[in-house]
Amino acid sequence: MRRLSTGLWYLDDILNGGFKLGYTYEISGYPWDIVKDHIHQIIPNIAIQDRITILYGQYFEGIDPYKIVRYCKVYRIEYSRIKDRVRIVRGFKGEDYIDGIKRVENIDGIIILVDPYLHAYMTGRKQLYGVIASEIYKIKRVGKTIVIFNRLLANGKPLGGELHRHIADYITSMTYIDGYLYLELIKTLDTPNKSITIEYKPGYPQLKKKIQHTMLEWIE
Repeated sequence: MRRLSTGLWYLDDILNGGFKLGYTYEISGYPWDIVKDHIHQIIPNIAIQDRITILYGQYFEGIDPYKIVRYCKVYRIEYSRIKDRVRIVRGFKGEDYIDGIKRVENIDGIIILVDPYLHAYMTGRKQLYGVIASEIYKIKRVGKTIVIFNRLLANGKPLGGELHRHIADYITSMTYIDGYLYLELIKTLDTPNKSITIEYKPGYPQLKKKIQHTMLEWIE
């Protein structure tokens, strides 16, 4: 089974080699700025291996091209080699986001969904949340590789609740506290649950392996 490296040693480590094609991943994090930083780091590393379609809604600030160029330099990836391999779709309303999900169903490559449940959360539309989760499940069933970036609330719960989490095959939480990034693989199909803690500075890719703590908890 082919896997795509995220370019980040600790994320590849916790996912046991990166993103396995044909599966759905959810990466949830708190605070959201840390998640955004990781999205920008992952894009050039994935795009050099496969095509990407990124879908986000009106409350996300958008993909910063200057950050993408910066991380291309960090990872020694030529920007010219990836710029035509990244497609961005933006939905301003919840219904637009749903239409965007329907459109990407027939597109080849990796599908990255950024903050898919935020509009429903901000507007209090629980029905919209359910429809969006249902549409994501439909594209999962046709065998697409989907990476969902979602928010964790301050209480550690995922934005939107737990209902949508049955969609993902692998779920990783990411929490930044006092200079440390805590990663936890909390749902997995074929590997033990895993957690990693590293020293982390936002905006500075961790190019060298600096594991502070690793813990395996085998699923019974």
